Amino acid sequence: MDEERKHTFKNSRYNRRTTQMRWIIGILAIVLIGGSYSLGMYAKSSQAKKEVPSTEPKAKKSEQDRDTPEASDPRDLASFGHGTNVEQTNNNFSPEDVQNALDTGKPIVENAISSTTELVDRIVEEQKEMKKSENLRIKDFQKTVTQDVRDRVDTQVEILNKAAQVAHTMASGAYMAQNKGVPFNNAEKVIAEKLESLSQNLLDMAYSLETYTVSKSFETWNEASDYLPNREEKSLLAIPLNEAILNASTSETSKKASDTSAIMSDDDGALIAEFLDGQYQLTSMLKEADEKYYEMSLEYPIEGDDLTTGDSLYLMVNGMSEKIIGIQKSPTADGSIKSIANTLSTAIIEMQSTASELMSSERLLKSDEMTTRQDGYYRGQEAIQKLNELNSNLDTSGFSTLDLPTPDINGI
Repeated sequence: MDEERKHTFKNSRYNRRTTQMRWIIGILAIVLIGGSYSLGMYAKSSQAKKEVPSTEPKAKKSEQDRDTPEASDPRDLASFGHGTNVEQTNNNFSPEDVQNALDTGKPIVENAISSTTELVDRIVEEQKEMKKSENLRIKDFQKTVTQDVRDRVDTQVEILNKAAQVAHTMASGAYMAQNKGVPFNNAEKVIAEKLESLSQNLLDMAYSLETYTVSKSFETWNEASDYLPNREEKSLLAIPLNEAILNASTSETSKKASDTSAIMSDDDGALIAEFLDGQYQLTSMLKEADEKYYEMSLEYPIEGDDLTTGDSLYLMVNGMSEKIIGIQKSPTADGSIKSIANTLSTAIIEMQSTASELMSSERLLKSDEMTTRQDGYYRGQEAIQKLNELNSNLDTSGFSTLDLPTPDINGI
């Protein structure tokens, strides 16, 4: 009996221990499984948290990258250091300013359109050449927007700003003449609604030029090369100039040219004399510039640090421009004299643009890279040649009947 009790006691104790061990093992298993699950969930949660910051910027970046160039704001990207240079038109003009714009404005607007078209063609061609020669990918597009490109865009934006303001002033004059009875001359040749729209289109084109230089959203080279020509078609050329400003008849123009008066104020005579003297000096300066570039070609590569040919020519052309503007605004100069000045003004504006391009090309000559310096040299040569042609074609024969103390502009 005692043996049976002992045996039962042992079995009972063994069963209790077994049961306890099973509970302990079970609890441990639950803890381990729960811990593994918790660690797994924590790992997933941590991974998700890590992924969120990198996903959101990607989404934002992708969204920004897909913005069209028109939606990018140059003022935000601050490529020009001080935001956009485009200036909206204003009404800060006097009746005299309106009449002067109606008398002299068409060549200014005409030149702005033609010179912008020329710039667009050149920028697109340069972009293609640089992309090909350096085997650039589209993400490297900004490498094609050199400082020279930005300088030329800055200059062109100023030209477009001026032309837009002139067009707006002319449109305002035509509107006042038609609806307010203000007696402005030449207002009947202006279609106010079309010219006002053209004025805004010029500013749109200026903005597009700036946008191009800061764009980081082009996805293909075709998109990049098509951007400016497309904007040119949709804004710059959308309204033909001859639909906004009607042409004067040939007989009227001829009459003005042949009726040049020999009577003028002393101030008018001085302005004309100073203009002709400026042309004489410019002819001499261009001859020296030709010789300088010829010498450079003999000892290439040259040092461009002290080269100021472009600066000097630009200042001289600007001085001639001031004299022409003075003649155009003169209250005493008659219509025939102003007509000659208007014709000369168109060429002078183009000369200013070319002289500015020469300045930009000479900045390239200061580069440490041989290819950049070569590019600057050849562009400088082209600019000098173009300035020579423009200067030679300046028709000052209308002033020949006037009694002016001028030097012989042919240098004889």
